[in-house]
Amino acid sequence: MSSRKKKYDSKRLQQIINQLSGEIDADADQIFPAYIIKGEGHMWCYSPTAKTMVRVLRGSKAFLLQEPEGEKELAMAFVPYEIIDIDIDELEEIGYN
Repeated sequence: MSSRKKKYDSKRLQQIINQLSGEIDADADQIFPAYIIKGEGHMWCYSPTAKTMVRVLRGSKAFLLQEPEGEKELAMAFVPYEIIDIDIDELEEIGYN
């Protein structure tokens, strides 16, 4: 992971939360595709907002907040109630469910 502090777009996060609650604005910039975390059981991911490791259930729905910029970078994703850094290979796009 790079030494720079990773930030996310709070407007994008608010649009994702609205999308999850079913309140999609007509003037929204875009609709974000959903991803699912591959596998079964639990995994541990770093949460940059909590600054600690959090346990995440595999099979959970996730939304990308920031895509990885390099090969070794992690993607920043929103899973219910947490913002996590996760390897993009652990995510599978399921579209606009």
